[in-house]
Amino acid sequence: MESYTTSKKKLPLKPIAIGVGVVIVIVILIAALSPSGDKAKTEGTQTATKAAQAPGEVAKPAAKAPATAVRPAAPATTLVGDDKAAAPASAGGEATAEGDGVAVFHAGGQATPAGEGPRQVTPEEAVTILTEKSDEGDAVAMVNLARLYQNGIGTRVNHTKAAQLFAKAAALESPEGYFHLAQAYEVGLGLEADDDKAWENYKKAAEKDYPEANYRLAMVYFTGLFGEEKDEAKSFEYLKKADAANFALAAHALGQVYIEGSLGQTRDQDLALEYFTKAAERGNPDSMMSVAGIYHEGLGRPIDEVKALKWFRLAQASGFANQDWTALLGNVTKNMTEEQIKQAENDAREWAEGFNERNRGGVPATAEVAAAAEAEAAGK
Repeated sequence: MESYTTSKKKLPLKPIAIGVGVVIVIVILIAALSPSGDKAKTEGTQTATKAAQAPGEVAKPAAKAPATAVRPAAPATTLVGDDKAAAPASAGGEATAEGDGVAVFHAGGQATPAGEGPRQVTPEEAVTILTEKSDEGDAVAMVNLARLYQNGIGTRVNHTKAAQLFAKAAALESPEGYFHLAQAYEVGLGLEADDDKAWENYKKAAEKDYPEANYRLAMVYFTGLFGEEKDEAKSFEYLKKADAANFALAAHALGQVYIEGSLGQTRDQDLALEYFTKAAERGNPDSMMSVAGIYHEGLGRPIDEVKALKWFRLAQASGFANQDWTALLGNVTKNMTEEQIKQAENDAREWAEGFNERNRGGVPATAEVAAAAEAEAAGK
């Protein structure tokens, strides 16, 4: 209970992992969604609400190879949910290319060279396709090719080449190019670290309303990174902008803002649940934990263990880490009937299946790519 009603004025913003952007990997193991047989007693309220606690100081992302939306050898039950949408994965580690030079990468999707129907391609073929499109001046292809170089997918790791491609995309005023170039400057990946240039490019990406950049600016104004003066009003403003673009991390942070009453906002448990639920529906495991915790503890509403168990099970299946699931689920189910447990398990399974179905076939990873795909479709 304390963790949801804490008076600490800390906005629990999380840094965006370099190169991950909006990508959140969710492992939905539908077959594993079954009741826990362990009825162990524990202080469930502490663990149930862990996701809503402020994680403390916000550190700069570690200077390491960026993760990417392309993840080889992903299990067939893996979903990749970004904060615009999500896409199902397959086991091949392929990429998805859509439209006239518009390449979109997901964990184990397909590649569709312009003018062809969907077909499987190897990472090496994807590099070839993207290189050709990059040479033709396609900024989206440049960004996606850079991600492959960062991770050594279909080619050798080459952070210098990746940074050069991000810079070329930025020169074409690509919001993704600006954002990833800013990340490279922030940690010195493939070029010399430069906070001034990082901040400049983050702002340029935000000017184009790029969701990750808006979220990053919210973090900067909250923590005072890059020598900027702390400004809670601006931090809240940029969180709202990122949330308006369905950026799940922003929705989760806003839920925490209203739970805590931070950033000049009044505590509001209803709004907190609304934002946590919004992020959870986008596939954010931390938000799933927060929604479950609110229903489990009855914060601002009657206790609802069926809804709590549903979201705890989804958070568990989605890979929420550092949690003693046997103890927690035992505590949640100890006073539930078999019928209630079965209902919660079925609700969780149906949600997972619906999430997979809604996102079957893949979707563009950014608003820029989505607009390009829609434009192409309209022209046919």
